[in-house]
Amino acid sequence: MKLSQTKLLALSNHYIIWLKDSNTYIVFDKSNYKYFKKFQSSQTEATYLKDTAHFGNPDLANQIYNSLQVLCMPASQTDINLSDKEIRISGMKSCVLNYQQYCIMVHYNTQTSLALIASKFFHLKTKVNTKEVKGRHSIITQEDNSSYALQNNLNQTWIWQKNQPHLFQGKFSFEVLNSIHQKTEPDWIGTFHATTIGNGEQAVMLVGNSGSGKSTLATLLMYAGYDLVADDMSAMLAANNHIAVLPAALSIKEKAFATIAPLVDNFEDLPQQYINGTKGQVTYIPPLPLIHPEKLDYPCNNLVLVRYSQDPIPTTLTEGAEQTILQELITESWLAHNEAHAQSFLDWLGNVSFYELRYHNNTEAIAAVGSLFKK
Repeated sequence: MKLSQTKLLALSNHYIIWLKDSNTYIVFDKSNYKYFKKFQSSQTEATYLKDTAHFGNPDLANQIYNSLQVLCMPASQTDINLSDKEIRISGMKSCVLNYQQYCIMVHYNTQTSLALIASKFFHLKTKVNTKEVKGRHSIITQEDNSSYALQNNLNQTWIWQKNQPHLFQGKFSFEVLNSIHQKTEPDWIGTFHATTIGNGEQAVMLVGNSGSGKSTLATLLMYAGYDLVADDMSAMLAANNHIAVLPAALSIKEKAFATIAPLVDNFEDLPQQYINGTKGQVTYIPPLPLIHPEKLDYPCNNLVLVRYSQDPIPTTLTEGAEQTILQELITESWLAHNEAHAQSFLDWLGNVSFYELRYHNNTEAIAAVGSLFKK
């Protein structure tokens, strides 16, 4: 039952532990960390339960034991969506995405597959002469009656079932990211389901579950003069722990249309897409030009848990909420199964500040987040 290797970070109120076998990060508050230590030192379940009996909470001891037993199992290193299928581009249509003079050629065979990926990157479509750009990267999309397929310039191919369009879209965004930054998967510590904004020099990452208001707040911050570094997919470079620019459009849910529409020219003409019964219709807002367009990554030392309230409440930006933020950040993320990257990620977490923003008034929320750039 032993965990073969771990890495540990102590925060003010919590421990974060990386388990190498399962590539899992777990968060213990300091009062419960003693259960983990006993798990590590006990040889059997019986000795663990005996060793933790004096803690006075056998139900919690059992719960932690069972969870850690599962995490002892090695994580699969196989990408189940990776395929040896070859995609032929002859006869396909194509479009060109261009950012910072780097050309991304997208080949596709149906309008449906193009629509799935074009909505977030429609503003990058160009008729530029591809001979004038500094590089090329082909991403091929394909759709048949049962699945979606994606192939990159390394001839790696992934296939998803028709009920997994979000996975297809996420992988496409990741390949766009690789194209712009001229990177491959080993160059990244991970990608976070978070929105990152900046001031041209540094960045702040906004986290929160769906409906928390982070994309709406990011849009308001962008129109208040801040940079949109990335929406939904905030990727961390292994080389410097910076958050990389991903020029994808912001996805704004229908309940925020009345707030955002007055800020955006021709809002009604922007791409829309129905996501599901929970998220409903979304509109995609293209990012405004960056303050320093040549700069492609930013240091980020502040994490903000966004909590919008429909009812009027005082705006508060308070330090803390470590465990909630870490769970939001890690649970929804892809993190590389790499020991050096894991240590680098923990080192980064040890140097960031954790905040919780609760607000109803948008102007006050913009000011609150803006104040973090002065710290």
